[in-house]
Amino acid sequence: MLASGAADFMDALADIQNEVDGAFRVPELDHLTPDKRQAALIAAALARGQQVREAWSEETLPVPPDFTHVDGDPLPYTAELAFHIGDQTVHFGTVAVQLNSAASRPADDPNSATHVTVTPAGDNIKISKWVR
Repeated sequence: MLASGAADFMDALADIQNEVDGAFRVPELDHLTPDKRQAALIAAALARGQQVREAWSEETLPVPPDFTHVDGDPLPYTAELAFHIGDQTVHFGTVAVQLNSAASRPADDPNSATHVTVTPAGDNIKISKWVR
């Protein structure tokens, strides 16, 4: 019999598998890092239609050439979510994200005119929801 945490994680993997194209192998649970386990649990919550709230510290985002943003305002964007399960990359799909309060600056890479680096400008809450 699986321990409660392992059983919950297997349920999470099943929820993800029901929503993604292609099959993935169940990894050796003892070899999963906490970060990889957390990424899978977040993807499972999104697959169940839940809105996920988490803390964030800094992100670099692609932006259009005419990007404008007022520091302190919310910053909504969409992103493709992919995460690693064992030695596999699982492509989950598009996620709508809102950073509740963000400050933006040109990306640290001077060759990247189409990216900005954002940091919290107030609260550091990031809200994600799967776009079906």
